[in-house]
Amino acid sequence: MQLYMDDAGIDLSDKRILHFGPEKWLMRAMSNNPDYEPADLYAPIAKFRMDITSIDRPDNHFDVIVVHHVLEHIDDDSKAMSELYRVLKPGGLGFLSVPINLSRKDTYENASITEDWERFWHFTGTDHKRFYGRDFSQKLEAVGFEVTPYRRAQSEEIRYGLAQDECIYIVKK
Repeated sequence: MQLYMDDAGIDLSDKRILHFGPEKWLMRAMSNNPDYEPADLYAPIAKFRMDITSIDRPDNHFDVIVVHHVLEHIDDDSKAMSELYRVLKPGGLGFLSVPINLSRKDTYENASITEDWERFWHFTGTDHKRFYGRDFSQKLEAVGFEVTPYRRAQSEEIRYGLAQDECIYIVKK
C-alpha cells in the first residue's frame, strides 16, 4: 500500500479514514490525523469497536477505507463489502487485500470445514472462512466498486519483502 501511495503521490494526512484490522505502521503515520479511525471487532490496538458488516457511520462518510487481511475472517464478506461501499464517499479511495491464490479462478469456500486444523490446511488460517481466487475483483465490483489490482513486479517482491503474489486492490466509488 505504501509503495502504491508513493508511486501515485497520495497523501492521507488530511483524509477521513476508516482502517479495519489496523496495522501499527499506518496508525503511527496517522497519529496526527484526528479523522483517522482504526477499527476492529476484537483487536486491542483498535480505537473503535466496530463490526465490518454493520458499520456505525453514515453513508458517504469516509474519504479512504483500508482493509488488509480482514475479509477472509468474515462470515458474510459480501455484506462487509457492501458496508464499505456505503460508507465511502463518491470519489473515495480504498485499499483492500486478502489471502489470494492467483492460479485459482474462483474463491474457495466450504462452510462444513470448521476444525481449526482443517481451516488452516484449506484456507491458510485457523480462523479463515475462505481462500480468494481471481474473482475477488468481481466480488468488489458486484457491490459497486471500480477495481484496479496493484501488484509489484516479481523481482521487487524480494526487494521489498512482499508476500509472493501479494495484490492490493485499489477501489473507487
